[in-house]
Formats: sequence, structure tokens, C-alpha cells
Amino acid sequence: MILGSLLSNVTVQNPNGSLQTVDCLEYAGVTCPESWIGIDGRCYRFFIESIEDPSLMCAYIGGYLAVYETEEEAESVLEIIQMTAMLYNKARWTFGLFHLRGTTSYLRYTNGAFVNESLRTRYDEDDFQCYAHTSFNASDIIGVDCGKYAYICEKGPDYRGCYLSAASQNQYLIGYRDLTVTQCLETCKGLGRSSLLTLKLKKDELA
Repeated sequence: MILGSLLSNVTVQNPNGSLQTVDCLEYAGVTCPESWIGIDGRCYRFFIESIEDPSLMCAYIGGYLAVYETEEEAESVLEIIQMTAMLYNKARWTFGLFHLRGTTSYLRYTNGAFVNESLRTRYDEDDFQCYAHTSFNASDIIGVDCGKYAYICEKGPDYRGCYLSAASQNQYLIGYRDLTVTQCLETCKGLGRSSLLTLKLKKDELA
């Protein structure tokens, strides 16, 4: 089917409550919306109540399950958890490491970041779809049911909220020559994929 879920602009809410229209065709720094916490130029939102599909909720609010690309990023997020009693009381947090299931199973990050060899060796063969770490150690990871624990959503300066969740996971891109890098990245993140298929159609097929 045709992917019609890319927006030309999106309205975000600033911390003071005002609304701002963001151009999805241009790159710009992130402004953390209300209820998000800014850490080193990125935005995080902590959900203490578990839900069946946390990844879908993160996509719905314009983000993705949190991915720690550096030790410093992980430590900064854990510091917020440990300083906040409501968060500190949660044993584990679901984050952006997951299994992409298909004819074969792949270990992936929700933002498309590279999964290192040690993680693939430890978790690539297990049966869990989601993973969670403790409130004290982001490296203390176990496979979990996606709906069991609290979870963390993230959005950064490379994620504008321009991806609108689509009804089907079986989608192709058309008009991809006009697609910006930001939009392409966000589409993959929104679908939890590292790549998308492109489809070339004849003009009469686009009517």
C-alpha cells in the first residue's frame, strides 16, 4: 500500500503551553513539549503505568522507546529516575531494544541505532520481544513481556514528530525522491524498522 503518513508540518506544545508549528522539511533543534524532561538536548517522558504496547504509545506522542547511545546518556536518565521517588520505586524500565519478528528474528533499537555484538550474542536467540533495565543500571537488562513494566519514551533533535502512525505495517514509500532525510528516518523509527522498501509506480497507477 502507499505510505501516506508523512506530514509537511506538525504542531508541538512548548513548556509554557503555547503552540508552535514546526516545518518537517527542515532540520531544527528540539523543543521539549509539556510533560517531557529535557536532558542534554533530548527529551524524555517517563510512564510509570505499564501498557500492552509501549512502543505504540511513544510513537503516538511523537517519540520512540528510549535508546541510550552513550554511557553518559544512560547515566543522565538513571539520575533522573533515582532523584524522583515516583520513578525510583519502579524495579525496571522498558526501553528501545526489541526483537523485530518476521521470517527471521532481529535484535533492533527503536531509533535504528547499531546494536553491538555483545548484546546480539546475549539476547538474539531468546523469545522475548521487549527488554527492560533496572532503575540503577542500564546494563542490567532482561527480556520481558512488553506490557509488564514502566517505560521511557524519547525524542531528540533528529526527530521532529512528523511521522503519523499508520494502520498497516506492510507499507512502501512512493515519491521517495522528494523525501527528506529527516522524514525517512522518522518513518523508520515510527514503524520500528531500520529500512523501508521503495515502490516505483506508473503514472496511471497513482490516480
